[in-house]
Amino acid sequence: MFYLAERLRSAFLRTKRKERKMTKMGRFSTWLKNFERDNVSEENFSTEKLQRKSIREIDEENERKLNERAERLFSNTMEKEKVEKTTRTKEESENDNSIFSDKAYEKTTNIISISEDIKTKAYKPTPNDVWTIGYGHTSNVKEGDEITEEEAKELLKKDIEIYKKPLNKVKVPLNDNEKAALTSFIYNNGANAFEKSTLLKKLNQGDRKGAADEFDKWVYQGKTKLKGLVNRRAREKELFLSVD
Repeated sequence: MFYLAERLRSAFLRTKRKERKMTKMGRFSTWLKNFERDNVSEENFSTEKLQRKSIREIDEENERKLNERAERLFSNTMEKEKVEKTTRTKEESENDNSIFSDKAYEKTTNIISISEDIKTKAYKPTPNDVWTIGYGHTSNVKEGDEITEEEAKELLKKDIEIYKKPLNKVKVPLNDNEKAALTSFIYNNGANAFEKSTLLKKLNQGDRKGAADEFDKWVYQGKTKLKGLVNRRAREKELFLSVD
């Protein structure tokens, strides 16, 4: 009887130890699973973080490259526009007959000075004319005005700057003599008359001889032929046709 009780107690204790062992193993298994899960999650998190970082770096690199390319394109475009503008300006300067050399200024001043006797007091060249002073200057001149010879030269210089501008309507190249003769013509007859003239039309057609002959027609004031205009047109025509 005692022996049976002892065996039962031993069996009970073994069972309890086994249960405790199984419990410990179960706890360890649970801990191990949790540990693995946590480590996997942490590893995934680190991997995802690295991936995000790589994507961001790639985006930044791409953006940098795009900015550099845009800057190069902008720089090239600006340089191209600069070159084109310089070329265009040069071509326009070469084709603009209103741009004068020092020689052209000198010839223009001389022929106008000869045709327009200097007057330091306001006067009317003919009864039907407007008040004039200096070398044929008519802008803002009134009866009784007086100037010095130096002031007359300054007025002429400023007037030449104004009256040479219509020469940009001439589509063929002009030499200095032609520029001077035409500026004198415009100075006397006005820009509007020149721009509507047959003289300009023939000149733009390349008919220089025909254009020169047109000077002879501009010798009238109204219906009256004036000797002073005849002489002036003759000087302008001669200069126009002379070799520069």
